[in-house]
Amino acid sequence: MENLSNRHNLNSHGDYFCTYPSNDSGDGCIRCGLCPCTLPEVFAEDEDGFAYVHKQPDSSLIEAVIELIESCPSGSIHKE
Repeated sequence: MENLSNRHNLNSHGDYFCTYPSNDSGDGCIRCGLCPCTLPEVFAEDEDGFAYVHKQPDSSLIEAVIELIESCPSGSIHKE
């Protein structure tokens, strides 16, 4: 199960967030690049290639974010 407390420290404040890999569980972003490549308006990568929410989505992007949550291979995109 994903460790929701392991949020990436660069996530913008809001409902949507990505989790950073945990050394204990191995859960979190796997640096596949799917979310920042698909929706750069919301997601970005840190210097190590891990995804985070750099801007919370406005109402026109919510559906696209939900699709990414469902298709994320590591299950590391979440909504509070």
